[in-house]
Amino acid sequence: MYKRLIVPGIALSFGFAILLISILRTASVRFEFTGPVQDLSNQIQVLGEDDSVEYIFPYPGKVLPDSLLWPAKSLRDRLWLTVNTNDGKEADLYLLFSDKRLIAGQILFLRGDYELGFSTLNKAEKYLEKAMNKEIENRNRGMDTKEFLIRINKASLAHYIVLEELKLKAPSDALPRIVEVQDISKLVYKTSRDVLQEKNIEPVQNPYDWR
Repeated sequence: MYKRLIVPGIALSFGFAILLISILRTASVRFEFTGPVQDLSNQIQVLGEDDSVEYIFPYPGKVLPDSLLWPAKSLRDRLWLTVNTNDGKEADLYLLFSDKRLIAGQILFLRGDYELGFSTLNKAEKYLEKAMNKEIENRNRGMDTKEFLIRINKASLAHYIVLEELKLKAPSDALPRIVEVQDISKLVYKTSRDVLQEKNIEPVQNPYDWR
């Protein structure tokens, strides 16, 4: 009897997975930009150690937001956050997801998939903002967040630089939206910089004239 239930059970699970993927893809926010779509895959370089900022981005993995498996990967990340009970680790996870999505968005953008690329970049900076907010919350609760502050200070400036480089390849109507996204990384840099200076810790050198 149990053997007869195995095949229908597998089929039902598969169907549910397909339905979940379809729902998540339909619910995702899309941004429409005009511009030529080119195959630039041979020119894609995942950033490692930036020339201006000593910050190494994590490998985003082979499953990117244009993959059918992406909703499952995104769901995994959300579950990871849900089951986590360590406040310091939560800030680390937000920053990790932010870094990975930034590079994933960069790859999509360079491939010419501007809409999905920007949506991914936007999500990356939202995660960066959450990481900063979680650090503030942890610090206000008396946790030692010095190492994380140094890391997110470097990360936020590295994010800004990546977005600045992508502006050179973006369609003209996408530029204002990228600037909006950059404002997040800029704010995170300035927030972490100010806290580090209060602690007499030198922040990462900023090549931009930000006050």
